Amino acid sequence: MFLTDRRWDHITLGHPELTGNAADVRATVEGAEVTRRDVDYPDRENHYRRLRDHLYLKVCVGYDARGVGFVITAHPTPHLKRGEQDLWP
Repeated sequence: MFLTDRRWDHITLGHPELTGNAADVRATVEGAEVTRRDVDYPDRENHYRRLRDHLYLKVCVGYDARGVGFVITAHPTPHLKRGEQDLWP
């Protein structure tokens, strides 16, 4: 899985609260509490890890034809998205 500088700039532009927190994005992908198949894009997985009592960090990872993962976006969210298919646990 990789995160390009361009993607990181996109993420922090829309979610400035994540600036300086790339380690949280990595920790979410590597140690997600929940991983789900994206409801709109079947080639993407959404990884969730609780940040605080009522807030998760959601990291969306896409996969190319070789199965290499890349971060598409990340943002805090108060809940898991409806309609997503559980992959783990």
